[in-house]
Amino acid sequence: MAYLVVSLILLAFFVLTFAIAQSQKNNGLVDIAWGLGFVVSAAVSYFLGKPQGPVPLVITVLVAVWGLRLTWHLARRNLGKPEDFRYANMRQNWNPSTFYLRMFVQIYVLQLVLSLVINLPAIVRNLQDQAGWNLLTTAGLIIWLCGFAFETIGDRQLKRFKANPANRGKLITCGLWRYSRHPNYFGEATLWWGIFIMAMSDGRYIWLIVSPLLITLFLLYVSGVPMLEKKYAGRPDWEIYKAQTSKFFPLPPKRIFRSPEQPSDVFPMGHNHQNCIGQGQHDLPDRHGETDKTDSQDHHRQKDSTNQRHDRHRPENQQDRNGDD
Repeated sequence: MAYLVVSLILLAFFVLTFAIAQSQKNNGLVDIAWGLGFVVSAAVSYFLGKPQGPVPLVITVLVAVWGLRLTWHLARRNLGKPEDFRYANMRQNWNPSTFYLRMFVQIYVLQLVLSLVINLPAIVRNLQDQAGWNLLTTAGLIIWLCGFAFETIGDRQLKRFKANPANRGKLITCGLWRYSRHPNYFGEATLWWGIFIMAMSDGRYIWLIVSPLLITLFLLYVSGVPMLEKKYAGRPDWEIYKAQTSKFFPLPPKRIFRSPEQPSDVFPMGHNHQNCIGQGQHDLPDRHGETDKTDSQDHHRQKDSTNQRHDRHRPENQQDRNGDD
């Protein structure tokens, strides 16, 4: 019964988000609501389950910290701006007679389902309780902290990079972006693995692995990463950056040559870490979100459906986090 209550309250949350978005003629609000939805289901399940153990409380706090930061990050960037071009294109191209129903089912309901599945570790442990803290729980917390740091620092470096007018039209290739083409997406996936490890640290509910598997596969093969990679495919500077930098898991950059004719001319992208603030080689789209329409015309994110984050992982509401705002 408690699981049903959590699901119904989360449904009400997305219905309310949908209603507000339609009144504002801006479905981009669902991007902001994505992270907040996790906070809602985690908080509701905690108060319904009233767990006594320390692990459910810590997991709930971690989910809240992640969700609220993501919501704040996207709200500051997107509120007050026109409807994201993805949703604007849907509004223009979809059948007007079925637009609202299709939008609600294809974007909002899908987000609801994804949110529930990904947040199962928090919901299940809040409703089933989990006594005791062990080394595996600590390991999960450390993994969460590492993932959260990657996501947060990656977003911050990107924001500071783009704030410099001199970087317009360039890709960020310094800081964490030197070691991964998608450090914020990597961080998001990593922190959910940490939450899963904490949730199963007592040896129960191993099946909750569906949560980190879903967000990792979603970011790697459906949304975020593939969408962004496709967007920049063929761009000379992107192709060089791609050849030099790991796609997802952070690794030392490869040394490559510009051309066979210049074997000693090693591409120097991102070698100066100070450039993360003042300079750069390219520009990438921004977080678990689409770059905004104006900037995307000058520089370089979701398909026609939600399956395209921190911003940040993420469904249609997920925004590219490698580039422009």
